[in-house]
Amino acid sequence: MFCLRRWFGRADVVCTLCVWFLLLRALGMLLTVVAYKSAVGDDLPKVAYLTSMDLFMVITYVILALTYVRACACLV
Repeated sequence: MFCLRRWFGRADVVCTLCVWFLLLRALGMLLTVVAYKSAVGDDLPKVAYLTSMDLFMVITYVILALTYVRACACLV
């Protein structure tokens, strides 16, 4: 953070860069979760109730959505 502030000298540029890095990291995590879900989803049995794996995936998607909301709120 301090090195970015030294390079650019303005706090708003540093904040914008940090938000973009956060969005890119969240996008990478989202792609990883979707790839994991598609790779593991074929091997899991199809049941009518919510398993612990399904609960884990739902919580992961909620956390990623909240990350996007927080980052987009900082850009506005």
